[in-house]
Amino acid sequence: MKRILLTIALFTLCGTASAITVADLTTNTWMPAVDSVPPCETPATITFGKDGKFFSEPGCNDMFGEYQIGPDGAVTFSNVESTHKFCAKEYNDLEASFLGIFNNIKYIEKDGNYLKLFNADHQPIGAFEPEKVGSCL
Repeated sequence: MKRILLTIALFTLCGTASAITVADLTTNTWMPAVDSVPPCETPATITFGKDGKFFSEPGCNDMFGEYQIGPDGAVTFSNVESTHKFCAKEYNDLEASFLGIFNNIKYIEKDGNYLKLFNADHQPIGAFEPEKVGSCL
């Protein structure tokens, strides 16, 4: 419930959203905003390249693949691969939370410094903000 309320608050505080572009995605390394994932020492991150490839450190493993931006902020991920490391429970929990969001992203909108994330039904599922070095949620 806390996660839902914080997500709603984030969307309320942000300005008017706009369609996402590759330039919007590639300006930063992104991390989940607000209380989207469990507390940790190192935040989960995702970086989008101008070449249509992404790289993510969702908690324990490295994840990489390709993305494509379509009309109205539709996004598709393809050729997604991941390493298979053995990690401590807190990193596995962080990764599971991040992947729960990532696997449901179907639309992205730019809203100020945030990327709003939506599922296939255009329902909000979270947000990314620029990575803050040395910070974690």
